[in-house]
Amino acid sequence: MWSNLKQKISDKLSARVTRIVNDLDIKNNTPEIENIFSKLTAEINTKITNELSARPSEVNSSFTAELGKNNNKLTAEIAKINSRDAGYASEAQKNLSMVNNVTTRLVEIEREYESNFTRI
Repeated sequence: MWSNLKQKISDKLSARVTRIVNDLDIKNNTPEIENIFSKLTAEINTKITNELSARPSEVNSSFTAELGKNNNKLTAEIAKINSRDAGYASEAQKNLSMVNNVTTRLVEIEREYESNFTRI
């Protein structure tokens, strides 16, 4: 019974000593762990910063390219509309010219009839 009890106490003491030794090893390695942690943190922060810096540039160039495409499409549509407007203006000018010619001819005919009517 005593030997069992001695063994249990010995085992518990041994486990406790091992834990203390391990804790001391960890405490002795704490500066090294902190140094590694600092380096990793700096490296991760640098990578994040680089990624964040690269993204706006990518978005900006993509956005600029898309704006350029849209601008070209709109410019082409405006050119088509202006061309049609020029055609309509030309057509309207022809129609106004014909109306003017008809009006002039009617005035001439009216004067002729007045002249002929006054002779009678």
